[in-house]
Amino acid sequence: MTSLPKRLRDSLAHEPMTLTFGPHGFFGYAVSSSPTEDIAKQRIMWWSNWEASPAPDRNTLLADIRSALLTHHDKWKSPYDTPEEPVFATIIALACGVEGEGREIKAWDKDVLVLPRRTIPSLPEWSTPSGKIILMGDAAHIMPPETGQGVSCAAEDAIAIGLLLGHYTDKEHDTSEAFRKTARAYEALRLKHISSLLHAARHAVKSKRSLSWWQEWVRDTVMGLYCLLPLWLNDWQYGYDVEADVAQYLAQEARH
Repeated sequence: MTSLPKRLRDSLAHEPMTLTFGPHGFFGYAVSSSPTEDIAKQRIMWWSNWEASPAPDRNTLLADIRSALLTHHDKWKSPYDTPEEPVFATIIALACGVEGEGREIKAWDKDVLVLPRRTIPSLPEWSTPSGKIILMGDAAHIMPPETGQGVSCAAEDAIAIGLLLGHYTDKEHDTSEAFRKTARAYEALRLKHISSLLHAARHAVKSKRSLSWWQEWVRDTVMGLYCLLPLWLNDWQYGYDVEADVAQYLAQEARH
């Protein structure tokens, strides 16, 4: 934190996380340590996302990553720029060095993580026919970072399995049948919810790719309008009560 320009450092007190979108990706930075720590120990984290083919990997040279970052972000503007210390170029220089440094150093060796975004095909099933093996969390459905729901979905999977298993083991005398019904119900419930999140993520990732001027205008207009809406409207997309969903499924099953 102490290496940052004073104007940027002061801004973090009231804007601890900032995401800036441009025509070819975005750049973000955020406070990553407790504000109660000594200022000398406080740190920030930063990240950048852009479309590239082929994607760089963890063994890419630090100098090449710095060059790519500057190509994408060097001309970007921040309210906290000063003529001597533009925000984006300063953060990149602090993280990746300046021209002439790190020519033979891999980005990984300087804690600059290069993480290509991969799309994993969806699994058609999450359990064996017997129900004795059930996948959950990332083993069943790797959630893209755009959803911000990876840990939540894993926890929801565990809750759903626990509730369903408890119900069917109480209801069925045959343990094997309880396992089979648990697995079938779990997939029926969770596949639908996960599919809706993956659909939303596919739309979100488009905003991080190279855009034409009108695509950028549409994205920024929609984001601006979205920020004016009350937060509770997010519930239609991300609000989810797994216990209520399980109860509703079991009630429907009982009626049939």
